[in-house]
Amino acid sequence: MRPELEARRETPDGGRHVFAVDEEQFHLLRRALVTYLGEERDPVARALVLGPDRAGLEAALQVERNYADVVPGPLPLTFDEVRGLYGMLLTVATFWPASEEDFVKRVGHFRETVRQLAGLLVWALRGSA
Repeated sequence: MRPELEARRETPDGGRHVFAVDEEQFHLLRRALVTYLGEERDPVARALVLGPDRAGLEAALQVERNYADVVPGPLPLTFDEVRGLYGMLLTVATFWPASEEDFVKRVGHFRETVRQLAGLLVWALRGSA
């Protein structure tokens, strides 16, 4: 996975950013979100982690599409969606799946790679200010 991530402001107020993710980063984000949604059933916990606009995040990562139909590309996200994505990455890396072997099978990467991508989101936002 590329060890960098760029974001640019799409709106002057900083409310929306476009993240230039590569194909591997896109699929990692998508698989982590699918894993989270499959593990966390409680709506209150989901709202806490993902924030109020879960539907926007799911749409950006094409969660409803079959894997073969997904078209990776730049991610236009609101600040709330970025916050939800960040929280979800850290939650998945911390809690699910329990074993490292199962984690790699389901998410496609090691936990430290997921945590690294969460950090890259923060750095990309800093660079777009």
